[in-house]
Amino acid sequence: MRPSPLLLAACSLLCGCLSFPDDEAYRCDGAPAPGCSDQCFCPEAQTSINDRINFMFGGRYGQDVWVVGLNGPLWRLRNGAWSPQGNLGQQLYGGWGREPDGILVVGAGGLLLESTGDGPLIPVSTGTSAALTAAWSMGPDEAWAIGVGGVMFHRTAAGWSAFTPSPTTVTFNAMHGNSPGNVWAVGDGGKAFQWDGDSWTERSPPLTGELQAVWVSGEGDVWVAGQGGASARLHDGAWSVIGGAAVDLVALSGATPDDVWAGGAAGAVFHFQGGTWVRAHNLSTESAATYGVWEPTAGDLWVGSGTTVEHRHP
Repeated sequence: MRPSPLLLAACSLLCGCLSFPDDEAYRCDGAPAPGCSDQCFCPEAQTSINDRINFMFGGRYGQDVWVVGLNGPLWRLRNGAWSPQGNLGQQLYGGWGREPDGILVVGAGGLLLESTGDGPLIPVSTGTSAALTAAWSMGPDEAWAIGVGGVMFHRTAAGWSAFTPSPTTVTFNAMHGNSPGNVWAVGDGGKAFQWDGDSWTERSPPLTGELQAVWVSGEGDVWVAGQGGASARLHDGAWSVIGGAAVDLVALSGATPDDVWAGGAAGAVFHFQGGTWVRAHNLSTESAATYGVWEPTAGDLWVGSGTTVEHRHP
């Protein structure tokens, strides 16, 4: 259903932007708000971010936005204000909102930390020196952390434990899911694996390059992306290759199967339109890849590259 003219006018007045996802044209309705791009990407002020953004995710059911810095710092946006959340002093690669509250953070040297509510991040003993590159959670009794060499850790009601045997020895780079019985992990060599609640099964797309990102919609569609713009979508049990991006894709997020975004090299931001990736924006002040992409609801998009965070309002 299209929004009413009254709602559209209100959005234009409040944030200077419009173009909802079903328009397949992410541009402003009228003049953009001061400092915003023609596509209504607006730089976030007062973030205090001073390290390369390596990942972004949401907590508290999307009410918070978290930024993971490559060299150890964390930042959080809550109640409209950004604040630093300390520096862990080592390289960090990812994190996830551990709903209903709390977060997970992973990094070099087998680093795995979790918090409950607004409590401090507590180290979890993993017994590995392998870097953990990604994490995903669907509550305190279901979580995963994965990393270099196929290492995997699983959290159940009994707590964290190493998951062996791993389905692979290739390095994992990203993971996502939509339920405890549908979790995906992707990595080097174009490999993709699905957890069905009982076991991991390889379900790789027809791609051979390194996969850096994966996103699973609530409806079960799976998106993967990576080296050289390689990308594919699993729909109704079949993979289809997606073109349109000639640069490395390093992050994915979406709200529906038809509203999916990708972060790419040199600050690029892509949107899926008409069966292909379309470059929608560039974080023009940054030369780093857009490692941060987070869309909690349709059209409400956060992107981060280098030390810059931008927000596209719904």
